Amino acid sequence: MDAVTTENASTSARRSASPAADRARHLPSQAADTRTDDPSAAHQGAPTATRTAPTAVSSSSRRQPETIPDPPAPVALDEILKDVVIVISGIENPDRRRLRDQALAMGAQYRPNWCPEATHLICPFSNTPKYREVKRTF
Repeated sequence: MDAVTTENASTSARRSASPAADRARHLPSQAADTRTDDPSAAHQGAPTATRTAPTAVSSSSRRQPETIPDPPAPVALDEILKDVVIVISGIENPDRRRLRDQALAMGAQYRPNWCPEATHLICPFSNTPKYREVKRTF
């Protein structure tokens, strides 16, 4: 076999290995810890690995398994913003109309001016008259 065929054979042999073997090949070795308590081992040239025993953990500090809550029930599109009242300031048509129509489709209510029922002011700048009105209110 020539060099190219040999390289292809070794590459295909590596590919046919199990996925677990691939993961193990890319993970750092657990024996990579070369610290030792023996000061003379540092001068011997061969690093040695020592492991410490796990520390005791009290039963009160152990983490309890987390329970995964059930996902919320799906909400109809026209109910997503059902308790939202929007006011739009500083945005001109056609963007204003598109934004208002999308909010209404999701269940929001629209008011042309700020009022006590309004929950959200949508504006691109902080120097609009409606923004200043809201700032004075709160």
